[in-house]
Amino acid sequence: MRPSLAPRGAPVTLAAAVLLIAASAASCDGNHPLDPGPHTPGIQVVSGGNVTDTINATLHQRLYVHVVDRDGKPAAGVTVRFTGIQTMWGNFPESSVFFPADSGRVWPAAVAQTNRLGYASAAIMLGYVAGAAGVVVSVPELGLRDTVRYTIKPGEPVDVVVWPADSATYAGSGYTIHGSAVDRVGNHRPEPVTFARYSGPVKVDAKTGAMTADAGATGRAAVTVSSGTLGRVAMISVVPRGTLAVQSYYAGNGGPLGLVVVDLDGSNYRRIAPGDDNEQSPHGLDWSPDGSTILTAPDTRLVTVTPTGQQQTLLEMNGIIREPRWSNDGQWVYFAYNGYGSEPMGLYRVSADGRTMEQYGAPGLKRDPSPSPDGQAVAYQDFSNCYISNPCTRIVDLPTNTDRTIMGNGYLVVGTRPAWSPVRDQIAVAVGSTVEVLRPDGTADRIFAGTYREVRWMDWSPDGRWIVVSGGGMPVTLLDTSNGDELPLAFLLSHGEATWRP
Repeated sequence: MRPSLAPRGAPVTLAAAVLLIAASAASCDGNHPLDPGPHTPGIQVVSGGNVTDTINATLHQRLYVHVVDRDGKPAAGVTVRFTGIQTMWGNFPESSVFFPADSGRVWPAAVAQTNRLGYASAAIMLGYVAGAAGVVVSVPELGLRDTVRYTIKPGEPVDVVVWPADSATYAGSGYTIHGSAVDRVGNHRPEPVTFARYSGPVKVDAKTGAMTADAGATGRAAVTVSSGTLGRVAMISVVPRGTLAVQSYYAGNGGPLGLVVVDLDGSNYRRIAPGDDNEQSPHGLDWSPDGSTILTAPDTRLVTVTPTGQQQTLLEMNGIIREPRWSNDGQWVYFAYNGYGSEPMGLYRVSADGRTMEQYGAPGLKRDPSPSPDGQAVAYQDFSNCYISNPCTRIVDLPTNTDRTIMGNGYLVVGTRPAWSPVRDQIAVAVGSTVEVLRPDGTADRIFAGTYREVRWMDWSPDGRWIVVSGGGMPVTLLDTSNGDELPLAFLLSHGEATWRP
């Protein structure tokens, strides 16, 4: 059981610390050898220093010091300060050494008065971070200072840590998996670890952890990392080659960190532009069909951004613009508009040069327009009455500007975030915690059961095989529509909408 600590950064007053060790200081009077003399001015460690023990150990031998003034006489009745040297890391970084009190609490510092022979002492409890530790002993009124060294050993092994615990690589490539046995507070232990393939398309060196993905493969793989009877698993996503544009944000409040471009294996991660105003409410983004720019909707504007960060405003309106997508031929940008003043809420499109804007479909609270590959229809999310529940996905035919009747209903499915495949008549829709791929006539193509907490955006790979799923509280994930494999990109946790570069 860890002892309770004083609040981080709380000052240890002279009065309080004297109370902590008053009995110790008093006991120095008659429990030391006779003063041998003569004396060298300064602070001499009598006993209790240069000790090696395990984390959190309370040392049996107190730290005794002898204080001698400039005249070579024992300094009686002076204040001695004992201060633990701060650690560089760990769960308790306040001090590498603590000073226990009779109350059961521990402190990162203590003070004592020397007795008539110039001796003072303090009880020592080693800290939680293995390695070098120390106590600074000082006598401010005499200008004296010295350091007493300790060595802290890790505790018994209780677990194994693995890094990276979850990452991605391309077929035929790989990286080195690392592991270590650790004690109860995370200090690394010297015991060897071994590596073994558990599942998936990878090979791993048993001693070094060097992992390589099988040539031509994609899928999810696992490698066990063991030390004695302890072990953990490292997860690997073997991904297709490609590049994403992704919105990154603060995990806590959704505030923007920036627009990012990154390869699917996590390499070449670079921030190229400011982010949307708040990623808790998805804005959407889309690569242009030729892969030259990224289309974003940061506020009341449609903005194109090159992979090197050059920005250009395509359109500006009075209200908020959301979820833009290019048509397959690159002639139009489709988007949802929240409405403002004389500009009604609904679905719009603007020409690629920004000169022509059209509203289509009935006005209302509608989101996430996604055009068909042939440009003749748009799937969208509708918040109006869907007969069963809100919201639902509908399809509007552009030549007639009317919603389709599908299997006797005016909607495709009760679901959200539609994304039309760029190469075939398939529409991905989020339905609860699953992703369904439907045909435009309403028949189910595939249903992928997943653990998607809140799908905020979906996009397809250029070949129509993969769906990029972005959601709250989850990393961006690749869904293989050919077999249902889910490949999370762990390095893209705290990232929002993602779009695949053509």
